[in-house]
This record gives sequence, C-alpha cells and structure tokens, in this order.
Amino acid sequence: MQPKTLAEQQNFVLLPNGAYASEDPERLPIRVLNAVKAQFRALLQEADLREVLHGTEQLSKTARQGLAAAPSLIALGIEIVDLALLAAKPTPETSRALEAPMREEILKQADDATYARRNAAIAQEQMIKESELRSELVIEQKKRQVRETEVESERVILEKRQEIQTQELAGNVRLEEQNAELVRLQSDNRKREAEVRAYAVQTLVEAMKSLDPRAQQALLLGQASPETLLALGFQNIADNAAKIGEFNFSPDLLRQLAGKSK
Repeated sequence: MQPKTLAEQQNFVLLPNGAYASEDPERLPIRVLNAVKAQFRALLQEADLREVLHGTEQLSKTARQGLAAAPSLIALGIEIVDLALLAAKPTPETSRALEAPMREEILKQADDATYARRNAAIAQEQMIKESELRSELVIEQKKRQVRETEVESERVILEKRQEIQTQELAGNVRLEEQNAELVRLQSDNRKREAEVRAYAVQTLVEAMKSLDPRAQQALLLGQASPETLLALGFQNIADNAAKIGEFNFSPDLLRQLAGKSK
C-alpha cells in the first residue's frame, strides 16, 4: 500500500470529536470489495461452473493476479497481498441442475456395476456349464471306450467260440467219417464171415448128403449136450410106448432128472 497516494485520493481528515470529516474512509472497503467482485465476475463469465465449484484455489490465484493490475486499486495506492475464495456455492436450482448429471452418472455407474455383476454371474454360470459339459463329454467318451472294449471283447470271444465250434465240427466230421469207415469195414467183415459160414454150411451139407442117415444122427448126437440126449431118449421111449410093456425109473434117475429140472 502507498499511504501518500491513498491520502491524495481520499480524505482522511479528523474532526475535533475524532470522527472523519468525510465518508471516504468508510467507503474505501466497499470500493476494494467492489473491485474484487468485479474481478471475480469477469473470471466467472469465462469459467466453467463445474471448474469453479471444484477449483476455488486456482480461481483465487487468477483473481489475485488480476487485482494486482486493477487500475482502480493502483490509483488508490492499494495492493492486494493475499486473496482466498473460501467457497463457491450455487443456488438451489443450479445445485439441482448440477447434481442431475452427477446423479445420472452415479445411477449409470450403479447400473454398470449391476450389469457387470450380472455379466460376471452369467460368465461364471457359463463357465460352470461348460465345465459340466466337458465333464459329461469326458464321461461319455469313457463310456464309449468301455462299450467299444466290451464289443471288441465279445467279438474276440465270439470268434473263439466259432473257432472252437468249427474245430468241434471238423472233429465230429472226422469221427463220423471214421465211424462210417468202421461201419463199412464191419459190414464187409460180417459179409465175409457170412460168406465163410455159408460156404462152410454148404460144404457140410454137400458132405452130409453122401452120409447114411444113422451116421448123420450119430454125428449130431455126438455134439449134443447130456440134456439133449436125455430128452431124445425119452422121445424114443414115447415113440415106442406101444411096444414097451412096463418101464421103471430108478431113484437115482429121478433125483438126477429132478436136479436137472431145477
């Protein structure tokens, strides 16, 4: 401050009662305040409202620099040493208007957060489903491999069974062929034996044709069993019963006949 310059521009004369002779001393703060208001008004006209509300420190610095070069203050010899803007408060209508975008931004951020949570939940659910599908796919592949292994095992078993059946059938065919050969040989042998026996009988018959009947009977009786001879004897007795007057059996003969009949 330059007191001499200020004293030349303002009347600071005191009356005998101690009061100022003019109103200049009382109007000086108002003039300084008006200069400050004019400086802030000029700055606010060019500044963005949001920047003003959020950047009071920068606004105070710019205003202080502007007041340092204000002609009205320089003329009075007044220098602004420090200046601070405590707060910039909008009117209720302006506040609501300024808060609306902020509210919208907050709501948008809330919606974005909700969407993000939903998307995260959906992505998590998709990951779980994909994991379940991969697990099911692995299980189905294992089941298919097991089924293929079972089918292959059944095929091998079936081939083995068919091979065994083929071998058994071939063995049965060979056995039947051997049986057929055996039957043929047996038939040939029986045929040869029959031919031999027929030849022997025919030879015997031819030989016996020339023998006396009594000789033939003697030959037959020579090969007969005792029972046959005994029966033949009784047959002769029965045939000549008319010629025999009486025939006595001894006890020994009866015992022998009784013993043969048992």
